[in-house]
Amino acid sequence: MDNSRIEQLELILSHNQDQIYSALGYNLEKDTLELSPKPMSELLKIGKEWVNSQWENIKMKICSNKQIQSKFTDLDNGLTDAVTVGLLIGDIFLTQYGKMPSLYIAALVIKIGLKNICHG
Repeated sequence: MDNSRIEQLELILSHNQDQIYSALGYNLEKDTLELSPKPMSELLKIGKEWVNSQWENIKMKICSNKQIQSKFTDLDNGLTDAVTVGLLIGDIFLTQYGKMPSLYIAALVIKIGLKNICHG
């Protein structure tokens, strides 16, 4: 297992949802040619807008995946931890979004909860 991914996901999970959205916004914008950094409120908006634009795809991939659903049951029952579930989710989105966005997506899914995403 890739220890750097584990450490990155643990760090991301230690933050609240707005901080995760802001970090995602920063990650999405870091390669732009702007001279001054964007304010945190703008990064939060960018992160939320990006997730909203991808939400149906994220929801479809998560809610239709039996392996993820069983891991969330294990998580709810204390049989596994959030990092294990998060890495599985991150793997699903890795090729589509890249390493860091996939970990932010995974963390947001953990924070929001599978029941809220698929049945809420």
